[in-house]
Amino acid sequence: MNMCRCNCPIRRYVANGRGIGLKVVTLVGLLISLIIAVSGPVIFLKTLNIDGSLDSFINSLPIVKIENGKIVDPIYDNEVWIIPDSAGDTQNDIKVIANTKIDDVDVIPSDVSAYITARTIYLSDGNQMRVFRLPEGTNTVITHDVLRSAVNKMIWGAGIILGFFIFVSGILGFLVGYIPLLIVGLIIGRKISADTWGRAFAWPWVIVWGIGVLGGMFGWFFLSLPYMFLVSLLLAWIIGIVAFNQSVSCPLNAGATCLSEQATDSNERETFSNNLNPVEDAKIQPQSASPKGTASKKAVVKPKNIPVQRKKKKK
Repeated sequence: MNMCRCNCPIRRYVANGRGIGLKVVTLVGLLISLIIAVSGPVIFLKTLNIDGSLDSFINSLPIVKIENGKIVDPIYDNEVWIIPDSAGDTQNDIKVIANTKIDDVDVIPSDVSAYITARTIYLSDGNQMRVFRLPEGTNTVITHDVLRSAVNKMIWGAGIILGFFIFVSGILGFLVGYIPLLIVGLIIGRKISADTWGRAFAWPWVIVWGIGVLGGMFGWFFLSLPYMFLVSLLLAWIIGIVAFNQSVSCPLNAGATCLSEQATDSNERETFSNNLNPVEDAKIQPQSASPKGTASKKAVVKPKNIPVQRKKKKK
């Protein structure tokens, strides 16, 4: 098994990191979500207010008086306002209808974005309708400045919700993609651990997913979710195999050098033998066998303090 001693940050992280890479996905996903939560409302407000169209529309609205949760002034009978689309597409114009003679309606026209009654506001995006009912006991006067502030808060709130949704989707997407990553990874590289495969998938996922999300947010390009998964998984499999392949050098750093453990052990043994002391070397030499016919003399040690009995001579 080779050890890569090169300056490859991603490769070092995959080989020597901890966990499955969820920390990387969380931090990068949080950063991308904050960018979208902050920049999204700014871009949307600027898009709506091109040439002052939003301010002009708000200034054209009347001052609204609400008593006990009901609009009492002005009284409208199917009054229509249209906010032109910034790109000039009439099909994307925002159409608002006010009918304050009634309290509620069952349905609103399909081409209407907002329908206002005396007690209820209906918002539709063409697929889903949301209903906001004025709280009972509400007494206030909605001026142009109040309405403008309410619109800004609503758009900023939508941006924060969108950022949180994107943050959660990034983590869930990583966990979902981790399943096919392991299934194929354990087939093509059984010696690679499950944590290593996760770390190999972390950076490709956050990079591809982040590019796709930001590109779609700013209108640069669009990447479908299956395409994000496919590209991220392919990169993860390549990185996982390359990080532990004996025959492949570092692909991310042209000046890197990968040395095998066998060559390292050989160099260490050679260095150790060259640094041996001749005296120490002689100490570890085995003793030569004694020549035949010679016997080694053994010293006889008599025990001390033991009385010796002598035989008496016969007379």
